[in-house]
Amino acid sequence: MSKFKLSVRFSIVTFSTIAVLLFGGLISFVSYLGSKSSVKFLVDSLMDKASEHVIDKTRYYLDAAVLSTHLNENFMESGLIKIKKVKLLEKYFKGVVQTNPQFLSMYYGDEAGNFIMAKEMPDHSFSIQRITRRGKKAKITWEHEKEKWYSDDHFKNEILPSEEAYNPKTRPWYTEAIASKDHAWTDVYVFFNDRKPGITCSRAIYDKGGKFIGAMGIDISILELSEFLETLKIGDNGKAFLLNAKNQVVAMPSSNKEELAKIMQEETSQDGKKSLHLITADKMDNPLISSSFNFYQSQKDLPQKEGIDFLEYSFKGIDYIAKYTTFRKDDIEWKIGIVVPENDFMYIVHRNNKIILMMSLVLITLAVLFEFQFSKKLSKPLQLLSAEMRKIQTFDLTSDTEVSSFLYEVDNMAQSFTKMRTGLRSFKKYVPDQLVRELISLNKEAILEGERRSMTIYFSDIAGFTSISEKLSPEELVEQLSQYLGSASKIITEHHGTLDKYIGDAIMAFWGAPSPLEDHALQACLSAIEHKRVLRLANQELERMGKMPFNDRIGIHTGEVIVGNMGSENRLNYTVIGDNVNLASRLESINKYYGTEIIISEPTYNIVKDFVEVRILDLVAVKGKHNAVEIYELVCEKEEASLEVQRFNSLFNEAVVQYRKRNFQDAFKMFQETLRIKSTDLASRVYIDRCENYMRNPPDENWIGVYESKSK
Repeated sequence: MSKFKLSVRFSIVTFSTIAVLLFGGLISFVSYLGSKSSVKFLVDSLMDKASEHVIDKTRYYLDAAVLSTHLNENFMESGLIKIKKVKLLEKYFKGVVQTNPQFLSMYYGDEAGNFIMAKEMPDHSFSIQRITRRGKKAKITWEHEKEKWYSDDHFKNEILPSEEAYNPKTRPWYTEAIASKDHAWTDVYVFFNDRKPGITCSRAIYDKGGKFIGAMGIDISILELSEFLETLKIGDNGKAFLLNAKNQVVAMPSSNKEELAKIMQEETSQDGKKSLHLITADKMDNPLISSSFNFYQSQKDLPQKEGIDFLEYSFKGIDYIAKYTTFRKDDIEWKIGIVVPENDFMYIVHRNNKIILMMSLVLITLAVLFEFQFSKKLSKPLQLLSAEMRKIQTFDLTSDTEVSSFLYEVDNMAQSFTKMRTGLRSFKKYVPDQLVRELISLNKEAILEGERRSMTIYFSDIAGFTSISEKLSPEELVEQLSQYLGSASKIITEHHGTLDKYIGDAIMAFWGAPSPLEDHALQACLSAIEHKRVLRLANQELERMGKMPFNDRIGIHTGEVIVGNMGSENRLNYTVIGDNVNLASRLESINKYYGTEIIISEPTYNIVKDFVEVRILDLVAVKGKHNAVEIYELVCEKEEASLEVQRFNSLFNEAVVQYRKRNFQDAFKMFQETLRIKSTDLASRVYIDRCENYMRNPPDENWIGVYESKSK
């Protein structure tokens, strides 16, 4: 058998495509030879449009601040905003910053050096700063939405000498606002606290008499322009960037904080103070930006057209095309630089050979489309069938995928598979799917066989089911019983148990087969506890609806049994047999005698005693057994046992010990106490009756406290 295999679809598509591409490649090569002359025209047009787009975006980005400054003036003239109403002013500033993502802060400074600012913090919370000058002191007050900012030295409350505190009157935005009759713009600089490049728009404020009283400013982050430039598509590898009048990089295409930090560098002044400044394009650690700018600087004599420089140059063996466009916004002058590898546009300029190329493309496209469609229709049903069959290997029958094909043979195969899956779903309801999965994984056929194995056996039965069934209609009985059995079975399966069979209203299950399970006794106990918890909730709902609740009894025993395929060669049942199975069944029925819900045997208790809360019930010789076995009532998990439950169980256990020591008088008193604590406890009443009997008629000398059960 050949190890080298190809899929149907791969074979059809690959060999057909190779033939088509050989033909198409020859046509494309001939077309390429005449295409390069069109590159410049196409790139020039594209760069023009990209430059216009960036200019429009930048102006729109900055216009929001201009509009806000004009609105401030209108609001003040109309009396909607008053400088003296500080809280209202702060609220207004915060609202403006919140509604404009590019705004970092909005503030007001007056002629006395006082200052009010609403600022968006680095974590997008908001803070209010106030600087109030009184004589030679300046009080700096912050109100932060987030407590963490109070511990930051840059944003803490303090009182400084007036000359050391921030003074708006000395700042460029303030002085330029005074000098301007309209709004004013600062140069791009790096904000100290935010460490982001930005620009400030400010406007002078006058009172009704025309007297200057202060200025308002808005700090705008221009990092978002870098994010916008990243989305700008210029070929496959083209980049657009912004420079200011000093040829410093204002924005570059990136949203990565570490990458954007490269447009800034730290400088230390003579007095040791550190500050951040924008770097010029020729010093950028970006070959596209620095190489194009250096070439642009070296070609000052190139002819210009409306402030646009079109450049063609080579860098490290790659041909590039660049364009620089100068534009103004008020008194701001910026340049837009665009650089793109020439090869990014070669696929566009094949228009020189349009007729030949279009014919070849049509032929290639039709051929490839036909190959893909044909191979898809042929291979997809086979792929689906293959995938569904792999699920069958793990006995996963949950899929409802329907497979069909236009090929007669494949469609017949798909229909047969669907019928097989439906049959297996029915089969799964009769046989533990874990057993079937194991047989499939071992590639093994089920045969008559058995083995001895230590396992935990579980029996449950509904109390008073006969009388309940007489009071319900057949439809109600089937529905309610189905819900009960379904819930119990689900919990058993979730705790890794194997559901053996339903015996009317009873359930038989076991743990430890077909797959070994180290903690099979604990899982069986946890399953019983979880079942009781769910059943109590279900009964509350049934009682609320006026229906009869179900109460059941459970018996659990751990011991050696024979497990395997029982029956005949033609009909098998995977089950367990042995005395220990019968003992588990007896434990279930003996619950009725003690009024308990879950009884476990001593072998089970010895395994799970560190994890569950129990009380000693009795030393019992069940019907059909001569040897006595210690039995316990399983109450709950250890961590769920309340102090009241623990005290009750401890008192009951001590009473049993005194009973077995023949101290019937002491035991009698203790059982009376347990009955006072829990008046419905039938086990206490049973022992009280025994103590009264033995006080009148003491047992013989060989008596060791064994109770012989007469019921099955």
